[in-house]
Amino acid sequence: MNGIDGLMYYGRQLDTSGPITIIAKEYGPWFWVYSSYSYLLYFIGTLILLKRLFRPPRLYRQQSIALLIWVIVPLAWNVVYLFNLLPTLRIDLTPSAFTVSGVAIAWGLFRLRLMDIIPIARETVVEDMSDGFIVLDTQDRIVDINPVALHIIGYSLIEVIGQPFTTVFSQQPELVKHFNTPVAGEYFEIVIEKSATQQHYELSISPIRDKYDHLIGRLVSLHDITERKLIEAKSKDLEEKAYTRSRLSIAGEMAAGIAHEVNNPLATLLGYSDLLLKQDIPAEVRDDLEIIDRSAKRAADILDRMLNFTGQHITERESTNINHIIETAVEFRKHSLSVNGIDTNMHLDKKLPMILADANQLQEVFLNLIINAENSIIQAYHGEGGKLIITTEIRRDIIHISFDDDGIGINKGNLDKIFAPFFTTAEPGQGTGLGLSISQRIINRHGGEISVESEPSDGATFIIKLPIALSTKMA
Repeated sequence: MNGIDGLMYYGRQLDTSGPITIIAKEYGPWFWVYSSYSYLLYFIGTLILLKRLFRPPRLYRQQSIALLIWVIVPLAWNVVYLFNLLPTLRIDLTPSAFTVSGVAIAWGLFRLRLMDIIPIARETVVEDMSDGFIVLDTQDRIVDINPVALHIIGYSLIEVIGQPFTTVFSQQPELVKHFNTPVAGEYFEIVIEKSATQQHYELSISPIRDKYDHLIGRLVSLHDITERKLIEAKSKDLEEKAYTRSRLSIAGEMAAGIAHEVNNPLATLLGYSDLLLKQDIPAEVRDDLEIIDRSAKRAADILDRMLNFTGQHITERESTNINHIIETAVEFRKHSLSVNGIDTNMHLDKKLPMILADANQLQEVFLNLIINAENSIIQAYHGEGGKLIITTEIRRDIIHISFDDDGIGINKGNLDKIFAPFFTTAEPGQGTGLGLSISQRIINRHGGEISVESEPSDGATFIIKLPIALSTKMA
């Protein structure tokens, strides 16, 4: 045996002392240098893998376990053999241990995509960030994703890692659209449907480059702005309400001023016309005087409605039969309903109790609802049919009154503002947008509430609820 070979092994001999005859070796100094260096590299690599075991995501921990099995099993057996830790078993089974390592590495390669998925931006995507982050490779496959992004898309990590971005987000066309036409540095607002709710996100797509400025992937970030959008919507709603209140205030002041200025001479006119009608006057003069009296009363009624709108109307409550007021209102519109072919059905509970209410105001509300239903039905049937059903009943000390038509209905976007002052869907000159607003005020003054249910092209149902125990105090 020459000197160089002796640096590794300087003696070999057959050993028959055990149950199996083996070749016993005596190791040279260079063997121990080589072994120490190899074990040091194994140790450092093992430490790195162990460190990764305590870092999310779970997929990378599984990859680390596969690599640890691949490294530790043959290494452990080699140490046992080399230092003769099991004297009764003196066979070097290190080659056989690589069989176990092969199974572990196969599991890592084919199940965990060990050599396919590389965390190119693990240090950038921090687990506890409030924004959702998705890291893509140059082939637009998802290579890393944080828990927030997983929560947004509703998938598990194993389901998305290695999958094309467009495949995972195939149900979000708006997001895919911006992804396919990215503009670096720009932000887009997108809406993601989730659990029957809409979540608003600010989307940005940024390139990831290495130190040589080579593109190695892209970073997709999703910043939740749902709360901000809700605040903006509420702010806009408050601004609209403030603007409406301002308009109402101005209109109210003008209406009140006009009403009070005109009311005094009008009262004088009505007083004298009533006095003259009680006199013995020629028939032709009486006819003209009656026209004047009716017109003056009509003007007084208009002024009363103006005062009612401004909140300065004095409510005069008395024992009132709701069914009777409805029947009177329908009688007023009987001719128009009949001409337009509208079938009017009334299902009025005869056991309704009398309530304290302003009959004239409630009649104004009912007439307004009947006229609105009539117009809606005419638009749907063009004056050749339709149905209006009016129902009254009592439920737990509350009188329920419903006006159900099969007209054109109300768009969902208009339902929340249908009672807003000056809101109208009628053609210019066909409505003021104050009818339902005034109706709501009247019902509210009576301690009740009014609501609407509707679907486009499926009619509308207005529901009024009035308490039986109404106070006689002025509203």
